[in-house]
Amino acid sequence: MKIQIFINDFFEEDELYYQDKTLLFYFKNAESYKTFKESFSPTKKFLRHDNTTLCIKDLPNYDYLKKLFKKEKPTIIYQKYQADIFTIDFPVIIDLTGLTFQEKINILTDPNYDKNNLFFKDEYTVGEYLNLKDFINMYQTIFYDCEEITKRNYSPLEALYFVYFKYKERIYKDEKKRNKKYKSRSLNQIMKNDNIVCVGYANYLCAIASILNLNVYPLSWTNHNNPNRGHRECIAFVNDPKYNIQGIFTIDTTWDAKKDEEDTTYLTNIKHFLPPLKVAEVEKEKNNLVYPSDEFYYPIFDKYAIFEKLYNLNAPEAICNKAKESVIKQINLVRKKLGISPISDNCDINQELKNIKKMGKVFIPLTTLKKIIATVTPEQIPSLDETIASSYHYKLLYPEEKLLYAILKRTPNKELFKN
Repeated sequence: MKIQIFINDFFEEDELYYQDKTLLFYFKNAESYKTFKESFSPTKKFLRHDNTTLCIKDLPNYDYLKKLFKKEKPTIIYQKYQADIFTIDFPVIIDLTGLTFQEKINILTDPNYDKNNLFFKDEYTVGEYLNLKDFINMYQTIFYDCEEITKRNYSPLEALYFVYFKYKERIYKDEKKRNKKYKSRSLNQIMKNDNIVCVGYANYLCAIASILNLNVYPLSWTNHNNPNRGHRECIAFVNDPKYNIQGIFTIDTTWDAKKDEEDTTYLTNIKHFLPPLKVAEVEKEKNNLVYPSDEFYYPIFDKYAIFEKLYNLNAPEAICNKAKESVIKQINLVRKKLGISPISDNCDINQELKNIKKMGKVFIPLTTLKKIIATVTPEQIPSLDETIASSYHYKLLYPEEKLLYAILKRTPNKELFKN
């Protein structure tokens, strides 16, 4: 049996749930948690999901559960400045998931948080929690990369290529069975050890993107043959005025990473650097990876399916309108990330769905791709043609476009591929 403990003032009562073989304790405030921890009263009642109550004494293995509870650190979901955190005299984990980089820095540099009993985690630590010093060091390490990108004044596409190229030099290496899974996934761990898997690659890219205000987020896939396995890459909402590129792409560092110490082919392989989202969908399906999941794009179609079902069932107009508003709101989240103005509530929603899907079919011109690579990694210039040819942007071009690119390559214009 596993347990997790949360302190969240969203709850009006202390509640208890069972999910994925884990008991989830939710306390309405720190005092309520502290009182129960000290007494572990068998008559303590918790509210359940069906609004009934459950006594702790009715749970199996009461004594074992008591030991687990005493050892487990509670998590506080950070929602706002909470002065009572500073008065807590027991170890507690503060969850900073979902906050912007600047919001995290504001919290981490607050002298009130420099206490031995406070630990931190966010979306990039994957179950690992860190003391203040280690958490700051984690971000300080990747901040050096961000400074390099900022100093060179890279455009969004150039910045993404810089991060992608740097971290695909890491060799995929799973953690040993006796180690915790976060060993190869947590941002903190992958920068200190040589273990790294797909979640680790994605976390590094997403963390740097969050500092640089680039719209790059995790994209997960489920293995069709084994629902307990899957794959993680990144979805990128790109709006780059320098190259006039606007679209939805993916980045999969894992599949382009260096295979072993002798491998050099990764240097000229950019197959999974920003393929259009539609291309990634087709490729992943061929590899038995299905049910893509992210925070912004795919929820559009989940919400539209609900709206369509309600509409076909002749649900009341008010309910249908509310469902439609939910779809439009989700579309506008994506449009905002692409730098596109929002649509109104009276739009043609089917047309807008087509428009948003088109953004996932945008190709990057080969001359543009060549400029990006030459700008960020000039050492690749001797092998540029081989590198470009590995990209889906080349592989899926129409023959006449490939011919045009071949002609342009032979053009004796030294300014052709300059910025």
